[in-house]
Amino acid sequence: MWTGPEGQQITDYKGSVPYNELPRIHVEDGQSGHKGVDLVFENITRKDRGKYTCSANVDGVEESQSFELFVNKRLDFQDTPPIQYLEEGFSSELHCNVEGDPVPKINWRVRDRKITPGKLNQGKIWIRMMYCR
Repeated sequence: MWTGPEGQQITDYKGSVPYNELPRIHVEDGQSGHKGVDLVFENITRKDRGKYTCSANVDGVEESQSFELFVNKRLDFQDTPPIQYLEEGFSSELHCNVEGDPVPKINWRVRDRKITPGKLNQGKIWIRMMYCR
């Protein structure tokens, strides 16, 4: 028996309901050569995170094993342009707007050298372009 994060039993079983009514999270017969049941997630979402528990009664003894499911949100660089132009002799901003879960740590590199965190400000960096000979 599988139990979900809110204590609800996951009883929908492949074959117990019509295929088109099978919920995203359901159980199926063990496919890996074991005698238990597999917990199947289809089209996983962040609301699926939490503690899942598999419990079984073996010779009259109740045993269980739990795991914590974490679902990360894919990084989204939003409207960060892949090419940005700056005008020589002026101060400018380069933008890197990124979202994710967990919150991503933003690092900037120039010519394969990491820019120190003290120069970063919430994913923005101030660049002063100067003419050099």
